[in-house]
Amino acid sequence: MKPSEDGLTCVDVDECREGPGRCDQICENKFGGFKCSCYPGYRRQGRHGCTDVDECKTGQANCAVGQECVKAVGSYNCIANCPRGFELLNGRCTDTDECRLGQHRCYYNQRCVNTQPGYKCVCPRGYRSAGAGTPCLDIDECTETPEVCAYECENTFGGYECICPPGQIRLADKRSCAGLEFLDKPQIFDINNPQGDAEESENVDPRNVLDDIDECKDDLNICQHNCSNTVGGYECSCPPGYRLSKDKRTCEDINECIEFSINCGVDKMCFNTLGEFTCIDVPCPRNYHRDPITNNCVLECIDAEVACPESARFADVIEFRTLALPSGVLAQQDLIRLTAYNQYDDVLRKTIFTILENDEYIPFQIRLEKGIGIVYTPKVLEDRRLYKIKVLAKSFDNEQVNIQYQTTFMIHISVSSYPY
Repeated sequence: MKPSEDGLTCVDVDECREGPGRCDQICENKFGGFKCSCYPGYRRQGRHGCTDVDECKTGQANCAVGQECVKAVGSYNCIANCPRGFELLNGRCTDTDECRLGQHRCYYNQRCVNTQPGYKCVCPRGYRSAGAGTPCLDIDECTETPEVCAYECENTFGGYECICPPGQIRLADKRSCAGLEFLDKPQIFDINNPQGDAEESENVDPRNVLDDIDECKDDLNICQHNCSNTVGGYECSCPPGYRLSKDKRTCEDINECIEFSINCGVDKMCFNTLGEFTCIDVPCPRNYHRDPITNNCVLECIDAEVACPESARFADVIEFRTLALPSGVLAQQDLIRLTAYNQYDDVLRKTIFTILENDEYIPFQIRLEKGIGIVYTPKVLEDRRLYKIKVLAKSFDNEQVNIQYQTTFMIHISVSSYPY
């Protein structure tokens, strides 16, 4: 209260108008005083303050069965509680097709099969599983089934091929061989004298002998790498580190790491590049240990020197990625997609990717698309060169305030001398 202008009476003071900021949110003037109140979704804190109410924790939220309460500022939202392997789409939980979206962890010679929920990595025909977290192994049908071919068996990636001896052809069953019948003595007849006697082949005029066709000159693309002309045919060959594929024309890379069971030693990994291989360093820093399934380096929360997010098992995960490319990679081409996961293999969409250490020759760049980091090259990649970059992925909570998970990607990119 305060005296009136004539000093004879007392009048009320409007504290809300004369002293703005007395209340955090709502100020209501009353005779001889004022009252502070809060907006819906908030409660009083002290005489003048307000604090947000977490309806999800206090039980005030009214969400239906199968819905999850998600805190919002001054309120809350009820969303469908989709189990792992599903995502919310148009208000319904829909299976996430990790295979189609490229969010799986299958190896290059494995086939990704989508399941509900999740996915599985299966080995195609001609391969067998070598255990979780490892590529498929080729089955040597020639050794395991000695009688698979009638004459000779040649093992190939994912299959085998039956070879027949000279003078015989392979039959339709792809296994059996049959001989070819020839005249005892090749003969030629004079077309101008149909009734005449046959002349023996050794009396043939050399001028009538057909010339050999040089297929290598007639079709420069008949072989992918090198073509050698032979009498009545041709033969394709490949550079070191490659072999002829089943079509006998194109070249396929030899995976020395698997076929020769190369052991690079402690804290090293065999990297199969196109045409050769190399051993790269994959050491785990102090307090990290090697995951026996993924071969990643993981820092357990109990070993971490930094605070770990609630419910997280790992404070940091180091993943080693390799990418073998043919020659001829142009500028602005996407090279590799990076996805961050938690310990339950859930995709973490609210993730920011940063290149911590770039290659000394090429300044690789990264862009973000729906929580996936896409590494691309701003320049043409040089042939027969190995590039290395280090990318940090930080995954946040729904409010993008607190870091929930952290992943470090160590990426090795090789470029071949050949365009295959």
